[in-house]
Amino acid sequence: MDQSNIKKIIAEQLTKGVSLSDIHKLLYDEHKIRMTFMDLRLMASEIENIDWSKSDTKATAVSSAVDAEESIAEDETSLEDDEITEDDGGDALPGTDSGAEGPRGVTSVEVNKIARPGAVLSGSVNFGSGASAEWVLDQMGRIALTKAVGKPDEQDVKEFQVELQKAVSHGY
Repeated sequence: MDQSNIKKIIAEQLTKGVSLSDIHKLLYDEHKIRMTFMDLRLMASEIENIDWSKSDTKATAVSSAVDAEESIAEDETSLEDDEITEDDGGDALPGTDSGAEGPRGVTSVEVNKIARPGAVLSGSVNFGSGASAEWVLDQMGRIALTKAVGKPDEQDVKEFQVELQKAVSHGY
């Protein structure tokens, strides 16, 4: 069986909400496909049409996530100066002060079930101002925003910090 067929099986199971451990067992039990769990995880991360936000928002436990949580707490006051980048140029996303705004929405943070390669945690954020982005927390405790739609303002960044800390403290 070639990789495209294996990816189809993985994609079908992920859309059903099946965990990677169960998919790993299923591949061997039903299809006699032997692969390491890491290979399965890498194949799953390469699948583009999976909406990870629909799956369970609790990521699998990562041993260094506790260190990352402490790093987030230490960097809380300097997040705006930290590496918040865009994919296209790596420029920092500046906070914008627009004085007359309408009512703000709620900032919500989702944690992906499977972290991106090279990341401790990753997920998406919808800012109260209407902007949205995907975020990545690396092993050094740095947070980067990618695929940003709109520019988050200073209040968005502060709310993001608080919501991310809440999400991390609930089981990572």
